[in-house]
Amino acid sequence: VREQRLDLRFALDNVLLWSDEHPNVYRLFVRFGPRASVYCQHDIELCPAPSLSELASPHATFSPRATHCPCHSDALENILQGSGVHTIVQTTAFRQISVAPRALLLNGRPIEIRGVNRHEFSADGGIGVIGEQQCCQDAWHMLCASVNAVRCSHYPNESFWYEVCTRFGLLVCDEANIEAHAHMESMPTLKEYRCAMADRLCNMMMAHKNMPCIFMWSLGNEAGSGPNMSALAAIAHELDSSRPIHYEQAQLATYVDVVSFMYPTVADLEQKARQALACADERPILLCEYAHAMGNSVGNLDEYWQLFRNPANQIIGGFIWDWVDQALWKNIDGVRTFAYGGDFGEPIHDRNFCINGITLPLPGSAALKPAYWQVQAVHSPITLEIEMQEVAGERKICLRVANHFRTLSVEEAVEMHVEWSDGAGHCFRRPLALTGPI
Repeated sequence: VREQRLDLRFALDNVLLWSDEHPNVYRLFVRFGPRASVYCQHDIELCPAPSLSELASPHATFSPRATHCPCHSDALENILQGSGVHTIVQTTAFRQISVAPRALLLNGRPIEIRGVNRHEFSADGGIGVIGEQQCCQDAWHMLCASVNAVRCSHYPNESFWYEVCTRFGLLVCDEANIEAHAHMESMPTLKEYRCAMADRLCNMMMAHKNMPCIFMWSLGNEAGSGPNMSALAAIAHELDSSRPIHYEQAQLATYVDVVSFMYPTVADLEQKARQALACADERPILLCEYAHAMGNSVGNLDEYWQLFRNPANQIIGGFIWDWVDQALWKNIDGVRTFAYGGDFGEPIHDRNFCINGITLPLPGSAALKPAYWQVQAVHSPITLEIEMQEVAGERKICLRVANHFRTLSVEEAVEMHVEWSDGAGHCFRRPLALTGPI
């Protein structure tokens, strides 16, 4: 078989950049003709962001794979007619990720990571068996909770998930399927492991390198640190220098671009940030796991975010552990219920340690646990504070609005109004005008 490399280069005017706030997506169509008359043509179109009606439902009526490009339809028709035309369709976008002192930049502006860890899970099929409708529902619920980032814990996901994240504007930390709690000393040091580890990393990167939503590669999870991990980081940087490398077990080692921690208390995290400054380590700090959402949890999430949003720190946010409870449907005593932790008769299990999500594996709004609403409130990029002030002997209400969006104004992001009653049962509502810069 003879292989040839074909480089296509062309210019686009007035390109719209992709971000979590403006997910401007393009779709590239490349068509190859039959051997008798070799040719290659390309078309590229801007796919508008999903409409409010499309996003208003978590159901799969909206498909990121749908296309209305005439050239694509014609190419498919030609294939059906046996004309020999082959079409490659690639979702793409234009954006830049870079590491700056004390910050991670998207298109030149610092981003905050309002993230969750997500297992690819359904109550019907378990790990890795998940449908397109579930992907769309997860993305919709994440957006409603002001989640803007997802860590694929702890393995690459089905390709449709990356399409959804690209289309909806979710940043993805893609993680290699490398984890070994029982071998955290031998795996990162013994050369016998290195090739297999490199295979897993390279397979993930080569499969997903064209996914615009991926903003960071992760070398794996809890597999120790040593020369093998340093070698994997070098391979990742060589394969893709446009994205930073993450690995929590590296801690302060220099082979990663982002310093990452798990489950520090607020006080411990504040101390770690001070230590980084004292050592002149200006890499951004990220919590790849925090706010373990088991039981009645995430109650002090606002304390973490007060620290994250303090400009004196270099902490860019974190990923809550985790998104969804990992429980399976089972009939117990004639009742269909969630089963876990020995409910299937397994002698070895971890009790309820897989029940730590902010959502349930249920369809629609029934999936949302109390912790979900706490996350929604704390993650909100628009925060309000009310103060009572005395001005010339009169009491006035001062409303302070903080905008943590990078490219959206408050007026673009939300509709603001004020409601009050006169004590006699009469209610009033008026639009709220902002008088200061936002």
